Amino acid sequence: GGDRGGGYGDRGGGDRGGGDRGPRREGPPMEWQPPTEETLAKIPKEKPFTAFVTLAPQVSMDVEEKEMHEHFHDGEGINVERVRIVRHQDTGNVKMMFVDFDDEESLFNCLMMDKPFRDRPV
Repeated sequence: GGDRGGGYGDRGGGDRGGGDRGPRREGPPMEWQPPTEETLAKIPKEKPFTAFVTLAPQVSMDVEEKEMHEHFHDGEGINVERVRIVRHQDTGNVKMMFVDFDDEESLFNCLMMDKPFRDRPV
């Protein structure tokens, strides 16, 4: 028939002219969320105390290990052992980032930290 929808009728939005996509999400594209109890329960009791870190694409292109170390390490409740950044071979952009902490408390405190990096949530 003459329906403009693309086969996902239950998704609505036929009059918007935007195809089958749902409404745009309001607010910032990425927002800090506190860890779930499930995540906190997974914190190990012995090394390694490693966090997988994601950054907004707008700030992750030229990040260096030293900069991330300084972002997380406060010398009080958060002690960083090292930062490992894996880059895309073709572009050099950050592919994955891992932060190793000295102890369980540091990893816990990092997960609870709501501190933007270059004005973007971590």
